[in-house]
Amino acid sequence: MNRAKRQNQAKTDKPRRAHARRSGRRLVLLSVTLLALLIAAVASDGVGIWLRTLAERSLRKYDSLGAMAWVERAVWYAPRDSAARLLAARAMLQLNMNLAAQQHLAVAEELDHDLAELTPLRIVAAAQSGDVAAGEQLMNWDQTSSLPLEAYEALVRSAQYNNDLRRADLVLDEVAQVGAAPMMVNYQRGRNLELSDHLEEAVQRYEQALTEQPAMVRAAFRAGICYYKLREFPLAEAKFRQALIPPYDVIAKIEIANCLWEQNRLEEATAMIAPSLSVPPQALPTLYLQVDEYVDTNRAALVAARIADASNDSQRAIELLEQALAFNSREFEARALLIKNLRLSGRTAEAEAVAKVQSEMVANRQRLQKLRLQLGDEPNNIDLLCEMAELLWLTESDAESRLVIEQIFAIDRSCERATKLLDKITMTPNGPAR
Repeated sequence: MNRAKRQNQAKTDKPRRAHARRSGRRLVLLSVTLLALLIAAVASDGVGIWLRTLAERSLRKYDSLGAMAWVERAVWYAPRDSAARLLAARAMLQLNMNLAAQQHLAVAEELDHDLAELTPLRIVAAAQSGDVAAGEQLMNWDQTSSLPLEAYEALVRSAQYNNDLRRADLVLDEVAQVGAAPMMVNYQRGRNLELSDHLEEAVQRYEQALTEQPAMVRAAFRAGICYYKLREFPLAEAKFRQALIPPYDVIAKIEIANCLWEQNRLEEATAMIAPSLSVPPQALPTLYLQVDEYVDTNRAALVAARIADASNDSQRAIELLEQALAFNSREFEARALLIKNLRLSGRTAEAEAVAKVQSEMVANRQRLQKLRLQLGDEPNNIDLLCEMAELLWLTESDAESRLVIEQIFAIDRSCERATKLLDKITMTPNGPAR
């Protein structure tokens, strides 16, 4: 009897024990999983801190591309890390990518709206974009010790944008006194010298910056620009080849092709520029801006057209020149080359129509010269300033027109003519269609 009871009890206990074992295994598995997740979270946070440290170190050395590489990894590991977003914004500011910097700052603010760095970095982005008021705000900042290095470079860029090179030098003197960022100081001293047309001295400064930071692509690029202006085309080509680092390889190839065209090495030039022609023209000004070159043209199409023209390929030249003018209707050289190649192709009526537009451009430029003289005597004449802003938009650049509009608003904030022109520039950048 007892035996039968024990057998029945064993039958009852067996599933219970099996269930207990399964529950135990589940508990162990759950514990291991939670522990693994905890370790992963801690490790991820640790990796994020390590990556941010590397990014910060690269920023101090003005290795902006290196900093971006580390920051991108940090953001991937911890997308909700506000500190990583701030570092990303700083890297973008070093690269003069102000809109992208503002986007990272917006995300950082969503994550932590109490970040002390948000306000100065926003002002930096505005100052580098040419906002005069932001530049003044930075200049008068009463907590200079709290400003990142990017703020000082923004002050320099803001002063350069507004043609105040003396102020730019004063800011650089201040940075040099504390021994911070010598590569940035040398680079921006070079920019000041270049903007003053002291090209040989500018190249020396860019070379010093490259000695201190070989990864400073913009220093190599600007040295290439200076050599090109000096008509030292082989030296310019060599410097642009130093800048063949993504993403700058796109614009470096354009400038190398231009140097090859100047040396009549047309086959090499054609092969060199081919990859850059597949890049959307809207992307080129952003890349050029990162090396402090303000380009508002489809430069790839224009340089390729020069090469096609020199190679006597009028049909190809016409196609490229039409692309260049579609992007920026003010491109004087493109229109002159188009007239030439249309005539060579026997398309006389089209050539005459383009020539008529070119004559209007010449007349507008002559009027601009007279306006500049008149404004020397009447600097606050609203009518003259409005006419100048309109002619600059028609014949030169949006940026120059905007600067004059800022002058007008400083005198009369309610000027209707200036307001309408500003709307036109916003709606139709790079000149009206022709």
